[in-house]
This record gives sequence, C-alpha cells and structure tokens, in this order.
Amino acid sequence: MSGIYEAIRLSAEKHREKTAVIAEGRSYTYGELIAAAEGYAAELAEQGISDKDTVAVYRERSDRLIITLLALLKTGAVYVPQSASYPRERVDSIIKTAGCSYLITDSGVEKTGIEAGEHKDAAYMLFTSGSTGTPKGVVTSGNALLAELESCQQKIAYRENDRVLFKAAVNFAFSIYEIYMPLLNGGTVVAVGEDESRDIASLAGYMKRYGITVLPA
Repeated sequence: MSGIYEAIRLSAEKHREKTAVIAEGRSYTYGELIAAAEGYAAELAEQGISDKDTVAVYRERSDRLIITLLALLKTGAVYVPQSASYPRERVDSIIKTAGCSYLITDSGVEKTGIEAGEHKDAAYMLFTSGSTGTPKGVVTSGNALLAELESCQQKIAYRENDRVLFKAAVNFAFSIYEIYMPLLNGGTVVAVGEDESRDIASLAGYMKRYGITVLPA
C-alpha cells in the first residue's frame, strides 16, 4: 500500500461524512469514496493486479477515474495515466515502453500480454508529450509524491471547505494537486467533464454552480 493512500485513508476517517468527490452529478462522501476504492482494489486483485504490476489507466475524467487511481495506490501497483484524448495507437506505444501488464479503460480491465516493468517503490509514471521525440516516462515514488504534496500544503494551505476543480488531463503533472491535495485536507474534488472544460462559458457556469474555491492551474 502506498504512503499517499494511507494518508488519504486517514483523512477520510477524520472527514467521513464530508463530500470528497463530485463528478457527473454524483457525489461521494469520504467514507463512500474509500469504500469504493477499496472495493475496486479487491476486484483488481482478483483479476491478478498486485504491487508487482505496472498498469495503464485510459479513462475519461470522472469519479471512476479517481476511484481507479486510489484503488491502484491501495494495491501498490504503479499506475501510468493516459489522456482520454490520446489515440489508442499512442496509448499502446506507451504501454509497451512502460512495461504495463494491464490496461484499465472505461470498458474494463485488459491484460496486455506484456511483462511488467520493474519500478521499485514507484506510485505512478508520467510520460512527456513527446513533441521533441519519443515520449519518456518519469517515475515518482509514493514517498516523493507525499513529500511534494506536504510542501504544497505549507505554501498554499488548502482548507476543509475548499472545492478544487479537477480539469487537468490526468497525464499532466498538475493533476496530482487537483486530485490529492483536497483529499488530504478534507476538501472536495470537483471533476469537470471534457466538453465543459473546453468551453469557457460552460466552465465558468460549472465553477459557479459547484462553488469552486480553488483553481490550481
């Protein structure tokens, strides 16, 4: 189990009845979110995913994406997030480069037939855009992630009543702040859909409707 997951779990114990995630008109309390993540982690373990695996995640920005990331942190597997806007050919290339033994999509879990890459103590791997060449993966450990988030909290001081907009692509480094900072501090992650995130008027209306207090990017 990743240290960042344990920290989020402890936050959930403290804020059990508070709203943790809002997405697509659905909301989860902290208690419901952890229950969903641990339930999905158990399902993934039944399908063979363990702390020895590297898993690509290719899902739309949603509550299920957040639950998937938490579940993978719970299992100890390394996750490799992929933008939902990427063509499948690009995702397949990154899967091969990263050594992803599994792929999770909105349709389910797929075995890739690829031997899992060795990424000791890693929590996730992000790939560069590849605009100047072949995309390269940057591995981050759970301890390094937690230390970065704790440092961010000292500078910005996220509060329990904050509502943080999650609009970054999940393969973009800034997404870790939009997802994990509120969850560590009793706030609420508000995920915006792909269509609304691209239209300024729709995004402004969404932010007003859900009372967004923090826009990280």
